[in-house]
Amino acid sequence: MKKKSLLFLAVLLVAAGCTAFLFLKRDEKALIVRKEDGIYVTAKTTRGLQKAFLELNYDIAESLNGKNPVPRIFTTDIPEDFNREKFDQIRPALFTEILLPLILKANEEAEAERLTVARLIDDLPREQSLTELKRYAEKYRVSFKPERPDEMTRILIERTGTVPPGILLAMAAQDSGLATDGYAREYNNLFRHRNWDGKGAEPEEPLRPGETYKISVYPTLYDGIADQILHINTTNHLETFHVARRSYGNGPQFMGSRAVVGRFVNMPDRTLLYTDILDQLLRQYEWNIFDRAVLSPK
Repeated sequence: MKKKSLLFLAVLLVAAGCTAFLFLKRDEKALIVRKEDGIYVTAKTTRGLQKAFLELNYDIAESLNGKNPVPRIFTTDIPEDFNREKFDQIRPALFTEILLPLILKANEEAEAERLTVARLIDDLPREQSLTELKRYAEKYRVSFKPERPDEMTRILIERTGTVPPGILLAMAAQDSGLATDGYAREYNNLFRHRNWDGKGAEPEEPLRPGETYKISVYPTLYDGIADQILHINTTNHLETFHVARRSYGNGPQFMGSRAVVGRFVNMPDRTLLYTDILDQLLRQYEWNIFDRAVLSPK
């Protein structure tokens, strides 16, 4: 790990905390709710969010060395004023503090699901295992072919699992402008997800002839991140990533963002330069240092 990487992020995080301290009296108080799996923070303003982080002694700089776990502090929404110019200098640090715990939480769920699928495959050909596998096959868009279990289970196990945190941070940064665009702030949609079921919000951009999509609206940031992991895991365009992940051992501790970023060259609805942009963001903010990060115990 490069010392300059730690210093760069640490300086940003300290600056973010100091700036919040100067404006505490002006801010609207954030809602802090403690649950069994962590602390949930909802703040309408960026200053309010910073104040909440200070009250909780949340300092992600302590996790930069990879030795300390990331606190289970989950931000539910992007503050409404997160796009204000006055937050430009501290935005990358706050963006990281907001998203990293949520990404790790979503990856925990994805890994748990992978282990469940692996257990069901080991239990074949039991009828109950087949029934449960059918449900997962539908979720991960794998053709359910019990008469050809080897092919079905191979694809299914490749499509379940985690995505390196650095990749998800870079994708969210590129797709949402570091969470400044309206889709991120209003709909918890960091990845410009669309749907064609008639539900959702009207897109800001003009539709081309024949297009009828809506913008996906998520109850929380976590829901949007979990959906992005599922999207990555289910699209045929990213089969090379699925295969590479399995060869790495299907865990973030074995799979670095910089090593696999090129596998996302076929990401749907993205330009051919998308992976170059992601790699540039990974180098600029050194987000790949969080690929080994884990959440603190519940």
